[in-house]
Amino acid sequence: MGSKKLKAVVVLADRKVISQTPETIKMLRENLDQFIKPLKDFFHNFGTTGITAMSALNGDSPVKNWGGVGIIDFPQAQQIDGGSQINPRMEKSYGCWRCPIACGAESKESTNPKYPYPHHTHRPEYEAMAAFGTMNLVADPDALIYANHLCNEYGFDVISAGGAISMAIECYQNGIITKEDTEGIELRWGDADAMIAFLKAMGERKGIAAVFADGVKVAAEKIGRGAEKYAMHIGGQELPMHDPKLQPEYYTTYKLDPTPARHTQYEGNKRLGKIPPAPADNKVYTGRGEHHKAASEYMHVVNAGGMCQFIMMAANTANMPTWFNAVTGWDMDLDEMMQVGERIANLRMAYEVREGGNPRKRYVPPRVTGESTEATHAGPLQGIKLDTETLEVDFLKACDWDLETCKPSKAKLESLGLQDVAVALHA
Repeated sequence: MGSKKLKAVVVLADRKVISQTPETIKMLRENLDQFIKPLKDFFHNFGTTGITAMSALNGDSPVKNWGGVGIIDFPQAQQIDGGSQINPRMEKSYGCWRCPIACGAESKESTNPKYPYPHHTHRPEYEAMAAFGTMNLVADPDALIYANHLCNEYGFDVISAGGAISMAIECYQNGIITKEDTEGIELRWGDADAMIAFLKAMGERKGIAAVFADGVKVAAEKIGRGAEKYAMHIGGQELPMHDPKLQPEYYTTYKLDPTPARHTQYEGNKRLGKIPPAPADNKVYTGRGEHHKAASEYMHVVNAGGMCQFIMMAANTANMPTWFNAVTGWDMDLDEMMQVGERIANLRMAYEVREGGNPRKRYVPPRVTGESTEATHAGPLQGIKLDTETLEVDFLKACDWDLETCKPSKAKLESLGLQDVAVALHA
């Protein structure tokens, strides 16, 4: 679909979901509303921007294209705090249909002529705030809201767009691209005007910005001259705004998932009761495989079920089978539900391997692992270097996937009822 430049697929329902046990659903909904209240208040009031300033300073957010330290390079992080800086520019909340949280918000009309976002512009999410804010050292709230608005208008992914601009800044700062290439835009860290100008040039495919509009991998290949050093991606996908040096499971998620560099493929939910605990010390890399396997399989169920990850962070997730059963009339228990997640995980990886992919061979930029010390010479991630081999091997062993190719074993596929896949993959 990407080759056809397809932007979206719209699906309209013509039938209603007929609940098998509406009274049970009502009871579950009332129970859920009470259970999630502590998180509900936070997300309703601030959205995901509520963690922006904190994440910029505690090592969660990558800074300066993954080469900086928040407390050193971006001490002005509080200037993009969701509560004190973004919310005053908002007018009203909104949410998905019947959502008990409603974590979105719409803006007032901008009063800043340089960044004229319109009335009802969506409040940026955390990923947008970090991608344009901490990654580019831009601390102007209006510029960040406007950048988010432009991405919505252009059909850009905010993570990829922010990462492309921070790569462009480094290429410019290191003489790989010039002012002539950028058609007069002087790319500098913390320069909101330049960032917005380059984002518009990407959307309009002007000059060298047209190259960056295709993503950092393509930009590095087309530009050459050492540009690849500043292309922060895995498998062609720009990296999310969560540093695996703080949470090691994100490393194996970013590298080994069939769809690389996706933070939404992992969440270590404790209330589920089916995810073994991970070591509390983020510098301990052994013993994380079983935890990550179960956590990723849980997220496959969440995603396949059309559930909201934010609600699931607070909900009594051990009740998930009860929710499914109440809607569908099934008789699923927690073990069966987790096996669904495991089946999804194995089918996805089997497809990846069948099509010639091998996640073990994906290149991961040294800034991400700590092999390069640009972001680990000081601050909360000081001195951290991931033991990547241990993390990968522990996870693959837990999944019963080949340590060299990631191919799911024949026995594993057959145990999950995927005999046809086992035959196709192991013929």
